Amino acid sequence: EILNINQKIEEYKNKLQKVETAIQGDSLSPERLKELSQLKDDLHKAIQYHQDLLKVSNERLQSYFSSFKLTKSDEGRKCNAYAQEDKNWYPAHINRVNSENNTAEVTFLGYKTTRVLPFSYTQVLVPPEELYEGQYVDALLEDGKWHPSTVELVKDSVTVRLSRWGHQHTLPFDCIRLNSDSKKRPLVERDVLEIPESMKILPNDPENVRNKKKRKLKALKKDWKQRQMQKESQEYVSHWKAFKQKNLKGLKKQSQFKSPETIEGKIGVSNSGKGPSAPVKRVKYTDYFNQFAQ
Repeated sequence: EILNINQKIEEYKNKLQKVETAIQGDSLSPERLKELSQLKDDLHKAIQYHQDLLKVSNERLQSYFSSFKLTKSDEGRKCNAYAQEDKNWYPAHINRVNSENNTAEVTFLGYKTTRVLPFSYTQVLVPPEELYEGQYVDALLEDGKWHPSTVELVKDSVTVRLSRWGHQHTLPFDCIRLNSDSKKRPLVERDVLEIPESMKILPNDPENVRNKKKRKLKALKKDWKQRQMQKESQEYVSHWKAFKQKNLKGLKKQSQFKSPETIEGKIGVSNSGKGPSAPVKRVKYTDYFNQFAQ
């Protein structure tokens, strides 16, 4: 946007210079002189307008970009980096920080593209203040995308399980962000549905409040039931995998119809004790009936 405004200003200045040169000519009619003077005033207004627009854009750009300065301790962290090609922000990994010229070398996640950007084009990801097991969050993976996940373990790092595929990942804290479901209490770990006090129907509740609580309670039970079914399905799959690995351990993968390797199981092989099977003579059906007719 700023580049386009600068181009417009340069274009108008070039036109203004040509108009001023034309006005200084001797052989101009009054009508032509009036027309050029009007064009000169319009060009002055256009230049002033785009200069004001450029000032506003620069102020908005300064507030849009970060004024935070990176340090050597930020190397290895995740950040949002600004791509000048399409004017968008993308998750990236900070490789090196150069404090002398205020630049950082980053690699965009999912694209494996490395760029050297000024500090203002980087925004370090801030980890959540508090995380607990069972919390719903978004996890940043190497593909550069945020995936809905559930926190399973919080220690020096965070272990999450993806909601869609069920894969488990151990990530640093800055690869975790809260989402709209982060404040919801997890229902997967409970075998008994706990109804919040705010959803319990009281005797003195009006009819509209009763209906509202009933709708919320119905949605809560439906969500809990679906999560219980998902939990049972995952347990069934894990039990089956454990049973399969336990019972197939040490067994050879071979057909049950395979002939034995002893001499009795070999046919048509040298020193097997048996000769090859005799070929069956093929006759036409007419010859077969003729032998009975004779």
